[in-house]
Amino acid sequence: MLMPWRVNGTLDEAEDTLLEGHLAECAECRADLETEVALQASIASMPSGFAPAEPAELPRLRPRKGAPEAAPRRFLGRQVPLGWALAGAAAAAAALALFLALPQSPPVAEPGYRLLGSNEQGAAGNVIVLFAPETPERELRAALGQVGGRLVDGPTASGAYVIRVAAADRPAALERLRSIDHVKLAEPIDAAGGP
Repeated sequence: MLMPWRVNGTLDEAEDTLLEGHLAECAECRADLETEVALQASIASMPSGFAPAEPAELPRLRPRKGAPEAAPRRFLGRQVPLGWALAGAAAAAAALALFLALPQSPPVAEPGYRLLGSNEQGAAGNVIVLFAPETPERELRAALGQVGGRLVDGPTASGAYVIRVAAADRPAALERLRSIDHVKLAEPIDAAGGP
């Protein structure tokens, strides 16, 4: 474990003595140490970077004759040429203008959707239906689907459900609900009454 520090010469005297004692007994660790020493030597002999030795040999971009040199500006802590800084500001202004020019439509609320904690009341139910206690949920859904009913409330304490059907379809819906085996009661509950 101490071999990397041995290779870079940062072990203190006690650690170096401990490692020497181990290396005297362990051929595998001696081989590992030799490998790490060779690796360190090969890394040390590598050139440090990819740039040529003389930066003066690199070609320089020069402005056109007579063109003033634009001084770089700072943006987010970095030097940015003036042209890029102006282009960025122009792009931001164009995006803002486009956003403001687009017609804004008011948000559309989903019909019939409300939060449970909201004060807004949903559409009132106009039929109460009592299903047999053993009625599976799929049968309850099927019955509501057959009459175009929408569940508004329930089950109540007595196990009844309040549903809403279109006023014009309510007489037919009541008749259809009463013909379903799982339905024990189907009655209108609003002031309009019905059969």
